[in-house]
Amino acid sequence: MKKDFNDIPNDPDTRILVHFEAMLGDLPVCVQGRAFEGVRAESMIFHAEDVKNLSDEELIAEVKESPLVDPEKGITLSRKNPDFAFVNFNFVVKD
Repeated sequence: MKKDFNDIPNDPDTRILVHFEAMLGDLPVCVQGRAFEGVRAESMIFHAEDVKNLSDEELIAEVKESPLVDPEKGITLSRKNPDFAFVNFNFVVKD
């Protein structure tokens, strides 16, 4: 069965600006641009099962290899959701 990203949870205060699916190496990923509370950021969202054997540091290192990531901006990782791992990056605070 092909996995999809249709059930990604979203905070009601968050607007999805961009959404597409891609591959990061051999990992399926959903990339989203998000806006919330005066902040814009991007996320790479992985199926938790696909990245369970990667440490947080390893997963962040994989994401940092993407040309989408600005290395000058912060990166956060969340594995709170049992189905998805979120790596958030390119944070911009809007005035």
